[in-house]
Amino acid sequence: MKKFISLMLAAILAVSAFSFASAKSVPEDTRAGFGMSIAGFSTTDLEGNPVDSSVLDNAEISFINYWATWCGPCVNEMPHINQLFQLSQNDPNYSVQVLGVISESNGCTPASALAFLKQRGYEWVNLRKDNVLNSVFSTCPYVPQTLIVTRDGRILDHIVGSFPTYNMLKEYVDMWIDALDHLNETCTVTFKNAANDEVLTTIEVPYAGVIEMPQAPAIEGHTFAGWQIDPDNNSYQMDDNILVTYYDPYYLLAMGDCTIYGTYNVQRFLVRFYDSITNQMISQSMVDYGQAATAPNPPEHEGYTFIGWDQDFSYVTGNMSVYTVYEQGTSPFVPGDMDSNGSVSTADAITILRMAMGLQNVTDANLPVADMSNNGSVGMEDAIMALRTALGL
Repeated sequence: MKKFISLMLAAILAVSAFSFASAKSVPEDTRAGFGMSIAGFSTTDLEGNPVDSSVLDNAEISFINYWATWCGPCVNEMPHINQLFQLSQNDPNYSVQVLGVISESNGCTPASALAFLKQRGYEWVNLRKDNVLNSVFSTCPYVPQTLIVTRDGRILDHIVGSFPTYNMLKEYVDMWIDALDHLNETCTVTFKNAANDEVLTTIEVPYAGVIEMPQAPAIEGHTFAGWQIDPDNNSYQMDDNILVTYYDPYYLLAMGDCTIYGTYNVQRFLVRFYDSITNQMISQSMVDYGQAATAPNPPEHEGYTFIGWDQDFSYVTGNMSVYTVYEQGTSPFVPGDMDSNGSVSTADAITILRMAMGLQNVTDANLPVADMSNNGSVGMEDAIMALRTALGL
């Protein structure tokens, strides 16, 4: 039943046609009324009679509905609330008390609300807000709102939106009646890695308490994508022991031992392959962390034999630039012939000049070709020698 109620709350209450009770914005760190207490409230009913929090002792739980006469969703759910009230009146073993609290705004006054209720035959007690009740209902700017409250004034749940059917409302209340036997218990919440089912951490949460999401542990090569109840679905699919409540953001209540899954996205890295003779890029691709890159076919160069790549790319952990490795073959070797076409041109001289100026990489494969002075490095003298050769000087 908890699973059904959770789905109903997430799917229906979250999209109900809410009405604004005021233009007041809700601070981001506000957590509705969870954990708050309304013990000590003192107010009057709509006829001016004094009512205080001792009224909560009339039943095991109180269903307290916050509403206004001008609120369409409020009016639409009232027949369902009336059925719950009639049940509580006719069955002494059904220990639920129905109370109302009016939002005095936009023309909704104690007098107009009382006339509204009498016209429709609704007889449950309705109250005005005092500071205690207002501190709870003002955490959200919408009506209707509903509280589930224990005898001692503890708020077990605070939802926003209307119940579309009596059956949903009744099952929701019955769930909290069943929960009363477990309120002194704690629940173990296990957080796992959705990819491999590895336990990340566990916490203890009071029964019906809000589950605080822990800091997700870092996993090399991955970025954290969020906590999910169902690791196979990128949305909240309900666990039987997790209740999703409120409206935005959703809060998760522990209704028994349960599991929540951390989802991670694998990081991707850019791997480029280069021809070490010409310094031209051959190909590039994005590779998942820990996976192998696929090498392209290496270019062929006269006088050289391809013998491999300058580094291992079978387990990629970052961006990489991979170069071909050649050895000189038996073909005639032409110093300065950077493009391996059998002669030295001004283009070859320019390539050597770029190497001398540090604008192009000098690799083990192209150093013997560019180092025309045979001094173990590529300098301006090599570029000049290549240019003179190209010009026939």
